[in-house]
Amino acid sequence: MIETMNKLYLVIRNHNVSEVLGHLQNLGVIHIEHGEIDQSLIHDDIHFIQEVQAFNRHFKEPPPDQLIYQGDIKEVLAKHFAYRDQIEERNQEEAKLLRFESLLMPWGNTNADDLRKLEESGITLNYYITTLNKLDSLKLDKIPHEIINQIGDKIYLVTVNRSYDPDRIGELPMEKTLLPNLSLSEVRNKIAKLRNEKKDLVEKNNLLGKYYNHVQASLNQYLDKIDFFKAKSGLTDYHESFSTLIGWIPENRSMVLENELTRDENLVYIIEKNIPKDEYNKVPILLKNNKFNQLFEPITKLFMLPAYAELDLTPFFAPFFVMFFGMCLGDSGYGLFMSLLFLVGFFKFKKLRPIFALGIFLGLSTTFWGILTGTFVGINLFETKLPIMSDMAMFTSEHMFYLALMIGLFQILFGTIVQAINKWIQEGVWASLSPLGFFIFFIFLVLWYLKTQTPENAGDPTFKIGYALIKQAKNSSSGTIGIGMSLGLFLVFFFNDVHAKVYIRPLKGLWALYNALTGFLGDLLSYIRLFALGISSGILGFVINSIGSEFLKIPIPVLNYVIFIVFVTVGHTANLGLASLGSFVHPLRLTFVEFYKNAGFAGGGRTYSPFKKTK
Repeated sequence: MIETMNKLYLVIRNHNVSEVLGHLQNLGVIHIEHGEIDQSLIHDDIHFIQEVQAFNRHFKEPPPDQLIYQGDIKEVLAKHFAYRDQIEERNQEEAKLLRFESLLMPWGNTNADDLRKLEESGITLNYYITTLNKLDSLKLDKIPHEIINQIGDKIYLVTVNRSYDPDRIGELPMEKTLLPNLSLSEVRNKIAKLRNEKKDLVEKNNLLGKYYNHVQASLNQYLDKIDFFKAKSGLTDYHESFSTLIGWIPENRSMVLENELTRDENLVYIIEKNIPKDEYNKVPILLKNNKFNQLFEPITKLFMLPAYAELDLTPFFAPFFVMFFGMCLGDSGYGLFMSLLFLVGFFKFKKLRPIFALGIFLGLSTTFWGILTGTFVGINLFETKLPIMSDMAMFTSEHMFYLALMIGLFQILFGTIVQAINKWIQEGVWASLSPLGFFIFFIFLVLWYLKTQTPENAGDPTFKIGYALIKQAKNSSSGTIGIGMSLGLFLVFFFNDVHAKVYIRPLKGLWALYNALTGFLGDLLSYIRLFALGISSGILGFVINSIGSEFLKIPIPVLNYVIFIVFVTVGHTANLGLASLGSFVHPLRLTFVEFYKNAGFAGGGRTYSPFKKTK
């Protein structure tokens, strides 16, 4: 549901603006309409906030022993970023030295002073890397050289060039390497020194975490300061001594606000309860749902908030989303593991309880559908005959294919009913007749299709739900089906656009019917993904178990079980992760594309953001 909003007009004495806005900010219930904001005036404040947020991301959680800092908090931030930059400089220098170390290691430790003395006396050492096969073909017998190291097939050798030798060596057909002007021991000493410096800087930086709460309090002050500036931008000059301000307030909080405003002699207010329809696009949206549906509000906000005049679809898609997730994942073992994992998180992490509560519902749905489809951690319950669980398994893969289509058909038709209600609320009863006509037409179209099936295609008797529906359709009267389809078409053709001329409506209705028929088939087929994802995760689980069982055949006691447990654990964890991602994303698509479209969702609502103190 969407909370009913009232519009608030305020007239404030100019010399009392700061006092009144401070009072409104403490109340924290008014969504204020902002004016144009000069970003240059708050540039420094925004920069400070970004620095504090970076500080908070580094420390994440405050240390238990907090200190009170009496100085300027900007000094703490300056120290933090100075330490961070110095640590980064040492990280880059260490990375360079580690590359030097990897270059020098095959050549061993040398004395850089000795090499410099050789160069001064006209002797140059050239460092080459080649392979055993190429070494024999190089004919190095007459060339002064020394093989320094051999690692696998690679040969590391040095040749000696004398500047005073008339027959000095030219470039050889080998990979030539330039080594840093440092010895291996010097490089390693520098790395050790850098690491000690970095450790010292990290410790100093970590000590600043003791001021975390003070930094956070300062962040809140600056956030409040910017909110205050934005609220002030909404003021409009009314008179040389007065300014006006417009805001929005939830209707259930209007009385409390009115009592507070009545006591303030520095302002005059008007609360408008009947908002004109042409201002609906300006009204901020505050969702109001029960505790179960509130868990799905973050999903609603992933796409778009509803417009003020339409229905909030959160309560309508929430049960479907839980069902779809369970069908896509479809393994009772995975579902039990998820439920227990999220249950532990629910009690351990109080701030994240809504997320873990949603996870528990999704886990339970997965367990339920996994039992019905006969899958437990990749084990086929139809074949294994586990006690109790195998007796509850009832839907084969073929059953799930038809069941996915049936559930998709139900959600699409349910969406058209929601669209009819939306039209009724926004445009009146006559506008709601067209989506109602589509609902009636599609109901009887499906009945007609099922009735015309041949006896050979009359359905799988083992799929009792589908077989019962087909049998009911067979018993339906052809006349009743014809009347029903005709009634639906009549409503579509003559009420698709209640503002158009009567003789134009059938043409528009024909075009709408064409789009609806083509869209209906595409939407319906999209629900096959519920079947496909459930089957794929089950098959992957079965393959993991099959490969794992092969490791049990290793003729080494204990080791075979260790390998089996490690492989199966890693395999099922990966399968659960991938399947869970798909089981979340694809129900999102079915919700935001198929269901929202058939429900006539318009969206475009603005978030209700009350002017209040930051906590």
